[in-house]
Amino acid sequence: MPRHGGSAAPSSRSLRLATALAGSAALLLTSLPVAAAAPALHPRNNQVDDVEVRLLSFGDLGDSLRPPEGDAGSLIQSDGSRVDAGGAGYLAAFLDQLRRQAPRSLLYSGGGNVAYDGNGPYRMFSGEPTIEVLNSWDIAASAVGAPELSEGLGELLRKAQGGCHPEHGCQFGDEFTGANFPLLGANLVDEAGEPITLPFSINYVDDVPVGAIGVLMRDAAATASEAGATGDAVQIEDELEAIEKTAEVLEFFGVKAITLLLYGDAAARSADGPNGCGIEDGPAYTLATEASPHVDVIFSAGGPDAFNCTVRDPGGVERPFIRAASNGRTVSVADIVINRHTGEVLRERTSAFNQVVTRNVEPDHTTQDIIARAEELSIEVGDRQIGEISGAALSRTTPAGESPAGRILADAAQFAATSSDSQAALLPPSASPRDLDSAVTYRDAFSAPRPAMLVTLSLTGAELKEALEQQFRDGDDIMLQPSQELTYTINPGAGPGARVTDIRIGDSPVVDDETYRITVTDRIAIGGFGFTALGSGTDRAAITTTSKAFTDYVSTHSPVKVPGEDRVSLQES
Repeated sequence: MPRHGGSAAPSSRSLRLATALAGSAALLLTSLPVAAAAPALHPRNNQVDDVEVRLLSFGDLGDSLRPPEGDAGSLIQSDGSRVDAGGAGYLAAFLDQLRRQAPRSLLYSGGGNVAYDGNGPYRMFSGEPTIEVLNSWDIAASAVGAPELSEGLGELLRKAQGGCHPEHGCQFGDEFTGANFPLLGANLVDEAGEPITLPFSINYVDDVPVGAIGVLMRDAAATASEAGATGDAVQIEDELEAIEKTAEVLEFFGVKAITLLLYGDAAARSADGPNGCGIEDGPAYTLATEASPHVDVIFSAGGPDAFNCTVRDPGGVERPFIRAASNGRTVSVADIVINRHTGEVLRERTSAFNQVVTRNVEPDHTTQDIIARAEELSIEVGDRQIGEISGAALSRTTPAGESPAGRILADAAQFAATSSDSQAALLPPSASPRDLDSAVTYRDAFSAPRPAMLVTLSLTGAELKEALEQQFRDGDDIMLQPSQELTYTINPGAGPGARVTDIRIGDSPVVDDETYRITVTDRIAIGGFGFTALGSGTDRAAITTTSKAFTDYVSTHSPVKVPGEDRVSLQES
């Protein structure tokens, strides 16, 4: 089938990019062996000029190597029944099965597989067990998702290229070699407009080139970019322009079969199960319809639920837009047919589906061995003592919403942010460690329900007061944990706007029109969890993770005196 929309000549900027990337792209070219006796996917369409290729994709593993509990580890099927699903070992087993069914295949990922706030005992290893698992799966390419950017450009490049963590060191092994597959971000550039990652990859399947483009949607990257985790080192350009520009480069290289790996949330779960569509609008869906007609398949990631849609490209030709469920609960599959002479995908012969990853198969042994090693090593590393505190520090809160464990973490955050001129810290309770004994271990530093990145930002006194007022939610209050520098009085029974009074930093009252440097976590820094006032903050600077701040503070101040004094005074109506 001819290329729909014609074959546009690449722009001069694209040609310059093509020349600059030619050497890098050559490093990505691979040739997949073909079993001559293997059965074709579609015997009725078996023609000598056709190359049948199975494309597979997953995303949003989020360090969930073991199957999560509850809804995150199950899936609602099209008949309304719920089945246990997911987990890296079972995902690997299904990937192997799906590949064995096809003589030629390529495995991609939409990104979101490594996160500093991931689940399980893997947090302390900075995503290295997950990278090792992915390396064992022979992945052709992965998009850069928002989680991969959440710790900044340096950590993204470390995961891509290898090297021990600059703060934690190599704790999962003697060395860390990084990902053995390319991380793609066609719209990720530095301040000079130069790519910070490869925009595309090219693989040869039976001597036919197949390209992939990775794109991170700007709204999905809001936490990392707006919170300040990436600073000015990463600029996120227009998605559609980046796709078109990169498709032109691939066309320049003679690549006509193109897959888009798109990280960006699209919709809630379809009522028709993992193979229903259920969406008709939204940023990601709109992008899927407007992206370059050179793109033949769109694999998505960036949300928990699976969907399987067919959209029309700008030339009016149908193509699949499909997403796998998070935590390895489904695999997205697109079976395509390529004309060997033209290199074009014969789209009328494309079929796509989501395969549910049930747990009634034997999990992949290599993957399970890596997980078991991570869990065993986490016990050894977790038991290491990092310091002492003067007594037990519980996570149980006072009537004013404070906890001893939360106070220690808030003080640790403020200590970590002094270089950013921070005057006080204010953290959500989800970032606080669990109950602490006098001997504090490395495991304690990673025990919070939701570890986070610390961000220092500038707020006016009025914005700070508004943020403190936003703690009150008609019974669903979220009480922030202040460091010792910040004190105030609360009266939950007072009316809106009058519940927080006498706000002080040190001995000085907070003044509405003065500016203060406050350290918070990345999610609330952009107005998450209802703290919209913090979204107005300016001059953001990423600091470090809460776990690293806690570790440094306890180890350098040991023995830490457990804060006993109230920072938040409770006034009854």
